Amino acid sequence: MTFLPDPQCLPKAGDKAAAETGLAAWAEIGTRAEGTDRNDIAAFARDFAGDPAGRALLTALFGNSPYLSQCVLQDAPALKRIIEDGPDALIEDAMADAAPDRPRAESETMIALRRAKRHVALATAIADIAGAWNLNKVTQTLSRFADQAVGTALATLLWQAGNQGEVALADEDDPAAKAGLFILGLGKLGAHELNYSSDIDLIALYDAERLTYTGRQSPPQFYIRIVQGMVKILETRTRDGYVFRTDLRLRPDPGSTPVAVSAQG
Repeated sequence: MTFLPDPQCLPKAGDKAAAETGLAAWAEIGTRAEGTDRNDIAAFARDFAGDPAGRALLTALFGNSPYLSQCVLQDAPALKRIIEDGPDALIEDAMADAAPDRPRAESETMIALRRAKRHVALATAIADIAGAWNLNKVTQTLSRFADQAVGTALATLLWQAGNQGEVALADEDDPAAKAGLFILGLGKLGAHELNYSSDIDLIALYDAERLTYTGRQSPPQFYIRIVQGMVKILETRTRDGYVFRTDLRLRPDPGSTPVAVSAQG
């Protein structure tokens, strides 16, 4: 184990009953594990709970955060990766798994982003409470993932529109690069200061002259639909949760302007 926080650095369980419930559920991880690594995960779960430092970390998570408790119990291999290779390793895995580097179905993107969010949140939180990362690295990591999540959602929708013959993509490998759509992060995202519960404040601008549109709608209608689809991918609650609450109301006169505004006025 290469990353095992010092128990003295960890917070005590704020809810001891929840901590005990979580530890009991953790003890059953081996019976729920599936696939070829089932025995590996069962052994890890047993050994980690038996190690004083490991048990202290589990107690801190289960006794203080229902969300992190759910992450750990739902995805024991993610915790194993953090402990064996460090939090950065899991985060880079998550970023790679959910990168906008290939066409995906919308449903696939929603699953991939929620899984990546769970991994990024868990790794970041453990590094944070262990005192291994400073505040700047915590907020920049969360903000970096939000940037990528927005990009992946947009790429998915643009690839889909290209495959349906609605637009001619100027760059098949990076559909958002030359699509004439600009998403600006404001507030904490713009400053790269997101915290664990932050929503993301965005403004969407478009330049229709940079898009080869061949569909039945007008380009402005197309851009509005893409932005609405992006928000749906990010904030719809599924059995895997959501990625980010997304706020587009910081645009000028949000009550009367569309969610995507022409950059040409």
